[in-house]
Amino acid sequence: MTSGIPDSAEDEFDVEGSAPWTMFDYLAETPLAAAPGEVFSYSNLSASAAGYLRVLAVDPAADDLYGGYETLLQQRVLQPPPNCAGCGELRPGTIRRTDFLPSG
Repeated sequence: MTSGIPDSAEDEFDVEGSAPWTMFDYLAETPLAAAPGEVFSYSNLSASAAGYLRVLAVDPAADDLYGGYETLLQQRVLQPPPNCAGCGELRPGTIRRTDFLPSG
């Protein structure tokens, strides 16, 4: 990613004890490693922010960003296409919060 957010940003962030809104506040205060679009630096926090922003794009009034992310992921990525014989399906509730957030 070339968001400008350094990959080290997640080292100081409490993933387990923080809500998505807290992550946005933290990212807003994080100094950029470079101007957006200039340097590649993968950041799990950037990827998480992108997922939560997608929830807000679908429902600007969403207050449960993690739940909205889980629902979108289930509906648009993990659910097999119609008429797909042999495709597996994850059931609701089988996705844990930590499956898609940075570990630390």
